[in-house]
Amino acid sequence: MKSFMLLLILLAQFVSAQEVLTLQQAILQGLEHNYDVLIARQETEIAENNVHAGNAGFLPTVTLNGTVQESNNNTRQEYTNGQIVDRTGASASVIRASAVLNWTIFDGMKMFATLSSLKAKRDVSATSYKARMESTILAITQLYYRIVLRAELNSVLEETKKISEQRMKLISDKYEVGSASRLEYLQAQVDLNEDISGLLTGKTELRNLKSELNELIGNDADADYQVASSIPAAQKLELPDILNEISKRNTQLQT
Repeated sequence: MKSFMLLLILLAQFVSAQEVLTLQQAILQGLEHNYDVLIARQETEIAENNVHAGNAGFLPTVTLNGTVQESNNNTRQEYTNGQIVDRTGASASVIRASAVLNWTIFDGMKMFATLSSLKAKRDVSATSYKARMESTILAITQLYYRIVLRAELNSVLEETKKISEQRMKLISDKYEVGSASRLEYLQAQVDLNEDISGLLTGKTELRNLKSELNELIGNDADADYQVASSIPAAQKLELPDILNEISKRNTQLQT
């Protein structure tokens, strides 16, 4: 009974460690943690904050100046009547402050051109940010479905390996009793080795693909997870409709 409970605990831990990562979750996580997206977002915010009348020269500027002068003197004076005045550590402080207001009322439309330039930079930055998000979503989607496909192929290879193992056992039993030739035995062994090698290669590729996706969405490099069991069937697409949507929505064409 204790062994059975321990098995359930270990199984529960394995299942929790192998949580299913959906495509939507991967995209949201990538947009939240991808460094390129974060940099583009910050640049857009900076460009937005720069669109201000003060940066274009419409508002006055105030300059404040202040100085502090400290002096420390030692003085010894001897008069003809024999009087001596000795002052040590005599200090004095002088503080000065001023304020200058500058306001350009008209500079030959330069301020208007500057403001227009700031707005144009903001628009370009916003479009670039959108393009970065779209390219990140595309990269995540492509990589995610490569993982789904690789996992499906690995499942097929796993079943193929099991069939080869059964065939190998059957040929081996027949070979032991003399009803199968050595050539059949060796061929079955070669087929099994090829299936084992192919499955190991597939598992290695799956780990590498997951590591790439982890980097893209800001996960730990060795984080493991399950993915969707299949790739959704594509809807029917018409070339004229695609070209029309590209001309209207493709951000790369707008940058």
